[in-house]
Amino acid sequence: MLSKYYISKIFAFLFLLSINYTFSQSGWFWQNPKPQGNDIESIYFINPATGFATGEFGTLLKTTDGCSSFLSINTFTNQKLYKFYYYDGNTAFITGSDVLIKKSTDGGNTWIQQNTGIQNGSIYSIHFINSLTGFAVGPSIIIKTTNGGNNWTSINSSSSGYTFYDIHFFNVNTGIALGNYFVYRTTNSGVNWIKIESFSSDNYFKDFTFIDNNTGFITGTQSRIYKSTNAGVGWQQVNSGNYTSDFNCIMFPSSNIGFVCGKNGEIKKTTNAGTNWILQISNVQEELSSINFANDNTGWSMGKNGIVVKTNNGGVNWVTISNCVTTNDLYCMTFINEQSGYIGGGLATILKTTNGGYQWSNLSNPSQGGILSMDFINVNTGFVADGCGVLFKTTTAGSNWSNIMQGSLNFSIKFINQNTGFIGSANSTIFRTTNTGDNWNPFTVPEFNKVFFNVFFSSENIGYAGGGGPSNYDTGIVYKTTNCGSNWFKLNTNSTLQVTSLFFIDDNTGFAGVSNNINNIILKTTNSGINWFQINYTLSTPTAIFFFDSNTGFLTCKSTYSGWNRMFKTTNGGTNWSVVPLASDNNISSIYFSNNLTGYAVGKDGLIIKTTTGGVPIAIEPISSEIPKEYFLSQNYPNPFNPSTKIKFDIPQEVRDQKLKVKLIIYDILGKEITTLFNEQLSPASYEIEWNASNYPSGVYFYSLTTGNYSECRKMVLIK
Repeated sequence: MLSKYYISKIFAFLFLLSINYTFSQSGWFWQNPKPQGNDIESIYFINPATGFATGEFGTLLKTTDGCSSFLSINTFTNQKLYKFYYYDGNTAFITGSDVLIKKSTDGGNTWIQQNTGIQNGSIYSIHFINSLTGFAVGPSIIIKTTNGGNNWTSINSSSSGYTFYDIHFFNVNTGIALGNYFVYRTTNSGVNWIKIESFSSDNYFKDFTFIDNNTGFITGTQSRIYKSTNAGVGWQQVNSGNYTSDFNCIMFPSSNIGFVCGKNGEIKKTTNAGTNWILQISNVQEELSSINFANDNTGWSMGKNGIVVKTNNGGVNWVTISNCVTTNDLYCMTFINEQSGYIGGGLATILKTTNGGYQWSNLSNPSQGGILSMDFINVNTGFVADGCGVLFKTTTAGSNWSNIMQGSLNFSIKFINQNTGFIGSANSTIFRTTNTGDNWNPFTVPEFNKVFFNVFFSSENIGYAGGGGPSNYDTGIVYKTTNCGSNWFKLNTNSTLQVTSLFFIDDNTGFAGVSNNINNIILKTTNSGINWFQINYTLSTPTAIFFFDSNTGFLTCKSTYSGWNRMFKTTNGGTNWSVVPLASDNNISSIYFSNNLTGYAVGKDGLIIKTTTGGVPIAIEPISSEIPKEYFLSQNYPNPFNPSTKIKFDIPQEVRDQKLKVKLIIYDILGKEITTLFNEQLSPASYEIEWNASNYPSGVYFYSLTTGNYSECRKMVLIK
């Protein structure tokens, strides 16, 4: 066994570069933004080290080091989580859409669904008077529990039609609830509620806070802040400065010092109990949804796309903790090998990685529009097409670009060798080059005003081009060539829908996603496009199809109306499809797999996610009910192995009822991380996990187990 000292020296630098922030619900981890890219709705810090954040898609983050690192906690839901409410050392609640309330009694590590007694709606906020009695609010919702949240009952039917955003109780009898532009008050523990204040309808309140039993603040749109000094009975507007932003959150770490945050990265501070507010420089432009301070000096604000900023000096300076190379929508992607790849997106975005996506750099380029398509023929030479009708070429791995063609919108670039490439374009045209892009010859099909969104070649001579018209409701088309693009002829797909995605496994077998945003179908052919048959009816528009063998493939779809996305996986050639759990519901535009385990997906708001498990979570279960007394990483068995091996490890109980973050990572002989088998919370137990190395070459590998207080590494040998 190698010494821990020796291994730590080998891997220390690489480890810092390759931290993966995985999501328990998913087999995917974020590469941009980091630590994650879902919008954050609420944050709360128990002390300067320990805090929580909730957000979209079931996001619940925990930090124990002041946001230097984050742990994603599995909430077993994809609902938006609006509020994190901390009651005491072990008890906390989260609320969300689909009338969700969950409770934790172990410091936020595990969560149990509560029975709200309501069928529809969202729970925006929650407040407890004591360990048993609490209230929660939402659209036309005020509910109450008297047994610690196990059951809830609706109260005050007169509130129907009003949306409540927050609730607070001063004592067991007296409380107030905040609506769009009004305040309700109860003096009998919620039995009756009276509207005590109505503001002008151009107010749209988002949040309120009370610093004692008398003094409270409301904030919302148009930079407005209101103050009460009589327990919410009356409210007066205070001077919050010029209208520069809508505010989302307000909090006071002490009686005189308070903060608000809102759109455009705006943060304001008061040092005189709200009489005056001074603009702080957050150094970010993203909308900030929540702000929280552990004391007068140490605070955090989070929001859009997972942005995280922190101050240690009361807001004088703010430092961005999160890491984001871009928030522009990403449209296309290409990889030259497992390490080197490029991504294109809105506002002339071109990203590059040379280490499997652990780091992405933003390349400068002369484009004036979004990058719609790209392809590279080697590590140095590649092509990108933008939304202004310009085709660019680089021979320096993206350092320099030259304009080689313009005048036509180009949607799909595909090179079949070093010299020959094709472009699916507007105006019913397919372009071909046979000299590495120096010249392009058009082939115009006999169709009026068609657009080729997809070009795909299954071999040197046989290729397909799919598309439709400028409108979603125009008739779709698929054309085929059998002589390397010299001629193209039309195929009959038996569908009039637009062809939004196209992929062929070989010359005979291919798939097409067709849609008009109402009807969405996956078609398959097994005879080179002569006949097509429907294999799946989806609820949303197919955006990308990718197969890496005849059986295993992925499909992504987006909803034009609801905004969510889905990914599906097949292991039997498209006969059946199963939903792939993702790390976000942002729309996905492009997917790529280098093998059956390693893949990427890119999409809206700069989303880049990666999987090293074939897109599905790795199941790991305890193999013994006995709690180990100490950490131990066993030698894998069998060893040597081909192609799979099992790894056992023990996690002891360090702190009562507390889970630990555990990482199990595989490295090659050079110390380069090749896959993360596990990176989540585990309860004390003995575990076993299997690693399938079918896609890796023979050789020596290392596997490393790391927790907060333990690190161990062992060697294993793959022989094929």
